[in-house]
Amino acid sequence: MRKYGTGKSVYRLGASFVLLLHTGLRAGELLGLAWKNVNFEKNTISVVETSVSYQDEDGTYRMHLQKSAKTKNSIRHVPIDNAAMKALVNLRSVTGDEKYVMTTPKGTLVSYHTLNRTFHNILDAAKIDISDRSPIGVHALRHTFATELFRKGIDLKTISKTMGHTEISITADIYTHISQETLAEKLAAKLNQE
Repeated sequence: MRKYGTGKSVYRLGASFVLLLHTGLRAGELLGLAWKNVNFEKNTISVVETSVSYQDEDGTYRMHLQKSAKTKNSIRHVPIDNAAMKALVNLRSVTGDEKYVMTTPKGTLVSYHTLNRTFHNILDAAKIDISDRSPIGVHALRHTFATELFRKGIDLKTISKTMGHTEISITADIYTHISQETLAEKLAAKLNQE
């Protein structure tokens, strides 16, 4: 974290959260994303690697890079919208010529633990109280992305493919509550018109 003259903290890789929110990538997919898999001309990210974090018996966080994604369907091309593109440009200006998008100042990969802790620090700094809800982690950004696609009328098959789910039923199970809420809203609006 760097401090600037305004007295406000700026998170070195804060744009990563915008990128997660606008692509639906899993945290491990972002943490294992190499710059060679970002196509700035076609506005896509190729998901082919993932970073896996684990904790040793002594409590030390370690990680390794899997040369394949979580499942066969996880290997995919994810579209980049304007906000995601700006986030990538910002991250590139921070990490420079490093091989991976998410690196520490020393050039090593960022761990999931660090990413999630930073997410919570940002929530705290923004005075967003999550104490009364079930534990919220950086994975919530992935769910928010899918929820927004669903609310914009994107079909489940497209959402499922974009998210890298193995089966459309996984997407349907996760987002059924959204369809119920949307249906209730539409019914209420229709009834109020009469």
